[in-house]
Order: sequence, then structure tokens, then C-alpha cells
Amino acid sequence: MSDKELLKTIQNDIKNLDKCIEMCDSDEGIDYLKSIQKNLRSQEIKLVKQIAIKKALKEQNNEQTKIN
Repeated sequence: MSDKELLKTIQNDIKNLDKCIEMCDSDEGIDYLKSIQKNLRSQEIKLVKQIAIKKALKEQNNEQTKIN
């Protein structure tokens, strides 16, 4: 699975958890779902950073290739 596909999956999971939290009637259940959502957001941030770094490195390599 590519980074972009994984990012989309994580974002969809976060949205789905929002819906589950809205429907949940248990405080414990809500807390549990929010903890999962928090973890997914952390993974989302790491993945976005990773994608940005890869893109920046690719652009830098392309610029160096043009110069040489």
C-alpha cells in the first residue's frame, strides 16, 4: 500500500470514528474511541511528514540532476 493510500485509509478511519463517537452512549466507549482516534491522528501526522520529506528529497534530487 502506498503512503498516499495509507493516508486516505487513516483519514477515513478517523471520520468513521467520529460517527461512532456520536452514536456511542457510554462514556467509557467514547473515551476508548477517542483514544483510538488520537493514535490515528498521530500516525496521520507522521505519515504526512514522511510524504513531505520524500517529496522534498525528490525535488532536490531533480534540481541537482538539472544542474549537473
